[in-house]
Amino acid sequence: MKKSGLIILALLLGLFFPSAEGLSFLIRPFLMILLFFSFLGVRIGKSIFYRQQWYAAALLPLLAMLAYWLGSLHGTDLGLLLFAIALAPTAIISPVIAGIMRRDAGYLVGSILITHGAMAVVLPFLIPLVLGQQPPLSELVSLFFSILITIGVPLAAAQLVRSFSAPLHAFLTGISPWFFSLFVTNVFIASAKLSHFLRYESSTDWSVVWLAAGAVGLLCLLNFTVGAYLLPPGQRVEGSLALGRKNTMLAIWIALAFLGPLATLGPMLYILWQNAVMAAQVSWLDKYRPSHPPKP
Repeated sequence: MKKSGLIILALLLGLFFPSAEGLSFLIRPFLMILLFFSFLGVRIGKSIFYRQQWYAAALLPLLAMLAYWLGSLHGTDLGLLLFAIALAPTAIISPVIAGIMRRDAGYLVGSILITHGAMAVVLPFLIPLVLGQQPPLSELVSLFFSILITIGVPLAAAQLVRSFSAPLHAFLTGISPWFFSLFVTNVFIASAKLSHFLRYESSTDWSVVWLAAGAVGLLCLLNFTVGAYLLPPGQRVEGSLALGRKNTMLAIWIALAFLGPLATLGPMLYILWQNAVMAAQVSWLDKYRPSHPPKP
């Protein structure tokens, strides 16, 4: 079964086994392990950074607050779930996807570092805005370091391995595909948490779920389109992946940790939409395959 099929299966199984929500404490450590193995393939250097990546990073909080405001016109629940996914940074797997599409993976590596750093900086200030309350400074500092540790520790550990132990790096890179199971497990647990919340704790009308599916789909298309037009023709696939392909697992953790279980619906719906867009991109590239122009 393809990976996208396993993800969808995990989503469905979680909906039918809400009791698995008791395993939600595993999501953060599993996420950090996944980030570590993903960052093993990230080589940090000046050649991977471009000004367009900073534009994309600046757009994240703007799009997140716009999505929250528009969603909140219907209700706070819709606003929060759109916020959770709109602020998510570039997916760690995006360089791999760029490689599959035979595009420039280096641009995506730089986008990963810049957008993750930007999110860690702005999130502690945006959370109070969307929740409608101003927590003490100590809580904001704690939130910042919680996010920084979740992203920074795996990145630092991966770079140490890359720099000081080539055999260990080769070994860990070789076994990294097996840890996709942790991603699937996290999707299953988050889906179970959402199912438990909808069944036993929430009075949310199912019309909100269907409305969310449409709204997340529009947001997904907007992200891919805006990202594409940040770069010149011929590099637009890379731009679309940088802004459109989201780190959904990080978004799920943020939703569960700070926004509430219903907010996880945004990232989980986005998984379906971004895979649909990727399938369309691959099909288009297979037919037309434009040549590479100079880098941005």
